[in-house]
Amino acid sequence: RLKDKLSSTKKISAAVPQESILGPLLYFNYTSDMPTNPNTYTSTYADHTTFISVNKDPQVASTQLQPHIYDLEKWLEE
Repeated sequence: RLKDKLSSTKKISAAVPQESILGPLLYFNYTSDMPTNPNTYTSTYADHTTFISVNKDPQVASTQLQPHIYDLEKWLEE
């Protein structure tokens, strides 16, 4: 839910229980080939991943970040 909007529900057919022993290993195996980019930083903690672009000019930071987002989108579709 976001304000007055609801997304549709989806059935989850497979998952790894939180705090399981295999969870971190399975997450690492799944994301080990996630794309990187020389103009951005990739930060991962537990099951969270963030792409960071740093520049004094926000437009430049956004321009540097966008190719990484496109690469991630292709990777997720595969």
